[in-house]
Amino acid sequence: MALWTPCDEGFHFSLYDWAKLAPLEPVATPGHHVVTASSEPEAEFVLPYLAQGVHEAPTSNQSALDEVLMLGKPVVETSDQDSPAVAIYAWEPKRGKVTVYPQYWFNGRNMDLGYEWITCIVRDPKTGHFIGGGFRINNFELDDAGTQILQHWTPLRQGERLPRL
Repeated sequence: MALWTPCDEGFHFSLYDWAKLAPLEPVATPGHHVVTASSEPEAEFVLPYLAQGVHEAPTSNQSALDEVLMLGKPVVETSDQDSPAVAIYAWEPKRGKVTVYPQYWFNGRNMDLGYEWITCIVRDPKTGHFIGGGFRINNFELDDAGTQILQHWTPLRQGERLPRL
């Protein structure tokens, strides 16, 4: 099992052997809910924030997943209203590679960055395109490069569901 958390440097990963995990023990304190693992992680590392492209990354032969998709900070040369505010990180744990896709459409000029944000992303297994959604933004499909909007979908009505991939 992989747990990751964004941190100042990138994504902090803790990898656990599922078979060795013990039940979680919640610790309630006023105003806080803390959960601690009863076993130590098998491995820990930080995957740094990176620029667009393919990069070397840590490997995990324990992973049953071919790809882990994460949303994080892009590393860009200049920072202005047209700079992407978020990037998709596609980590391939078995290959030791990560591909970074800055979201050029999601910038300070086009979006209200404190009010709108991307919350989820998946890859369509048929087209390879990213499909996502967010808070106060329409669902979307990205282009072949994975960095621009190919199409938007109107918000779902009560009871409607996205098609299964």
